[in-house]
Amino acid sequence: MGPETRTEMVQCLEESQADFLEAVSGVTEAEAKAHPQAGRWSVLECVEHVVTVEERFFGRLEKAPREGAPPGNKEHEAELQTRVTNRSNRAEAPEPVRPMGRFASLAEATEAFKTARARTIGFAEMRDTKSIRGRNRIRGLGR
Repeated sequence: MGPETRTEMVQCLEESQADFLEAVSGVTEAEAKAHPQAGRWSVLECVEHVVTVEERFFGRLEKAPREGAPPGNKEHEAELQTRVTNRSNRAEAPEPVRPMGRFASLAEATEAFKTARARTIGFAEMRDTKSIRGRNRIRGLGR
């Protein structure tokens, strides 16, 4: 299940940020730019993708109507969380969130992630979960 309260939502965002930053810590710039195989993204490209998704998602949340949002669907949220975190089945990212070489270095990309996540956490801290739930559907993942 997804987070039920503002505190749980913020905690989830902070914990996933810590996990993300831990995953990229110790990766050298050369390693970050290397592709594990032909047609696969480098670490730097993966970080760019995460930053782009976070920014776009935040933008959609910010623009969504404050009232009249459909009620949250806990079953759908749980399914979505499982699908997003399960990497056993490779999914093709939509064109707008594919890496385009926005960042020259892993350090720059990591800072962009921190900035984007800080905005998301700030947004979550200022709103209750009911005003956030159901306001956004991720193309390809939502219904």
